[in-house]
Order: sequence, then structure tokens, then C-alpha cells
Amino acid sequence: MERCFTDSEMAYLKSKGPASMAGLFAAKEATAKAIGTGFDRFWPCDIEVTHDEKGKPFIVLHGKAKDTANGATIHVSISHTDEDAVAFAVVV
Repeated sequence: MERCFTDSEMAYLKSKGPASMAGLFAAKEATAKAIGTGFDRFWPCDIEVTHDEKGKPFIVLHGKAKDTANGATIHVSISHTDEDAVAFAVVV
């Protein structure tokens, strides 16, 4: 968990099920691929998925992920069922 999720993500996931965990990880992977490197230059925990007051997800980059993205804004959408999770990330 510590290699993939930040402390705030782990706190968020305590009240959620495994599908939410899969959704967050899918968002991290989609973001890493949209940046253009995958997880080659940084860890998944360098990409943090947070939510606004209405539940909209957004990405906060840390460490080498932030450096690699060069100030880009990342928009993300996450969807999941009990069995599947998918996420899309767009870098602008």
C-alpha cells in the first residue's frame, strides 16, 4: 500500500471497497502513461488522486512525477464496478 498510495489516499480508501482502490490505481496508471513515461521514472505514490467537495477526482503530482510533467495540468475520470476499474487521464 505504501508504495502505491499516499497517506491521504490510504485514509480515503479505509471507508471504501477494493473497487475504489482499483479505480485510484487505474487513475495513477493512466496519468503516468499520459505524462509519457509510465512508472519508469517515479513511483505510483508520486501521483496522488484527491477529490473536491463534490467528489470530482483530480491529480496532484509530487517528486519526480511533478518534475516530469513540467507544470502540465492533468484531468482524470475514474469509473468502476465491483469487478472492473477504468480511468482516463488527459494532459494539457
